[in-house]
Amino acid sequence: MTFQAQQQPTGDVRPVVLIVAPFFPPAVLAGGSIRSIEGLVDQLYDGFTFFVLAVDHDLKKTSTLRGVVSGSWTEQSNVFVRFEPDRHFTLTNYRRWITETNPSVIYINSFFAPRFSVIPLVAALLVKGARPTVVLAPRGELIREALTLKSKKKKAYLAVYRLLGLPRRTTWNATSIEEANDLRTLFGSHITIALASELRTRVKGPELQLPEKHAGHLRVIFLSRISPIKNLTFAIQRLAHVDGEIQFTIAGPEEDSQYAAECRVLVQSLPASITVEFIGPVEHDEVAETIAAHHLFFLPSLQENYGHAIVEALSCARPVLVGNRTPWHELERRGLGHDLPLADPRAFERVLQLACDQDQEAFVRQVESMPPAVAELLGESAALEQNRAMFRAAAIRAKSS
Repeated sequence: MTFQAQQQPTGDVRPVVLIVAPFFPPAVLAGGSIRSIEGLVDQLYDGFTFFVLAVDHDLKKTSTLRGVVSGSWTEQSNVFVRFEPDRHFTLTNYRRWITETNPSVIYINSFFAPRFSVIPLVAALLVKGARPTVVLAPRGELIREALTLKSKKKKAYLAVYRLLGLPRRTTWNATSIEEANDLRTLFGSHITIALASELRTRVKGPELQLPEKHAGHLRVIFLSRISPIKNLTFAIQRLAHVDGEIQFTIAGPEEDSQYAAECRVLVQSLPASITVEFIGPVEHDEVAETIAAHHLFFLPSLQENYGHAIVEALSCARPVLVGNRTPWHELERRGLGHDLPLADPRAFERVLQLACDQDQEAFVRQVESMPPAVAELLGESAALEQNRAMFRAAAIRAKSS
């Protein structure tokens, strides 16, 4: 009897989805990729049985996650999870885990990590009989701007991936039309693409307090991984041109230590009217309160495939200032902030100055008008149906293979 057969109640005909994470709570440092899997499980568990494979440590850490037991399946809320050390993610073990769970769909949550992308894909192809359908979500790793970072290694990896004929052996989960177009440019028009936007968890946090707002004073937060693609240096440089008292909070793990050092050097050159605090990673259940303590969320990323932190800020009813290379557009028309071209730094400075000059009455008026516009922008009901359809179609293909 397989593990899956032991765990699923008799008569439960929900398709089984095996997710290769590779990070899952209580891990926090991988940021949006963790939130993506949480959202899937939270919103789709009523139609699918989920099993998650994840490493037993956090991003760029070696110590085992607190409270985690490695080497066995454990039941969490709406999902079965198995944590393992990195070295255990081998072809032999993947084949065993596939046998144990008997999935209709294997969902891979990474691309440039062969241990968590290529090896499970090969394991799925070696299944005798009806094979599970493999769905791969590259999570923005294959968008054009992301490929310019560490480009030599990525080009070599892509070349080998194409040589092995793997692009046609998976269904690609694109979260936007732009990402789908980038995938076709890389791998050709013959690949299979499922368009399904990312999902958020439905957990509601505590009532959020509104910070006081005085004209000439602005509390700004940057919350993301500190890496070149998030463009923190640009944010620091723009704040230097704002006339007023600025408190700038930088939250998130230092994914690229060299880049983080560059950011700290830039901070030293800011005028005395700007105070900056690096607070490091924020636990997920503290994100909303951390953002809500500020007047403006500022994230001028070079590219965002989804932008979980942007969505968090909007959900907290806090205006956002972002670049125009995210899925979130026409923010000014909607009263939600601004999405501006990164080639126009003065535009960012003008918006920052307007935000600084805003008084309490205007700030409260904007914040109170945001929730209906946020609900319309996110279109979460459509995203939910897209994901359901993607997994159902994948499960049907597995049965007919």
